[in-house]
Amino acid sequence: MLTVAQGLSFPISIALLLGPHKKQAGSVSALSGSIQMVIAGALGGYLVEYWVTSQTTLGGFYVVSALLMAANLLMSQLRRYSVTGTVDTSDTIER
Repeated sequence: MLTVAQGLSFPISIALLLGPHKKQAGSVSALSGSIQMVIAGALGGYLVEYWVTSQTTLGGFYVVSALLMAANLLMSQLRRYSVTGTVDTSDTIER
């Protein structure tokens, strides 16, 4: 369950991060890794001590995180495609 949950959450989070910032993919990826390390250090101890007591609860945490990110990604895509069916291309790279 833990492996499946991680496999669901990581690609979705990367898609959410890099989607709006295609031109700065390297910087966004580096900043994402830095923020991830800070959050893991700050909240990891709390989660392990009070909430995560087994692999199942850790997997549950990842599943909930993946579902929240998937819902956010879905909502952003629904907003991107307006009711008229046109695509907002203001964030695409011009050639």
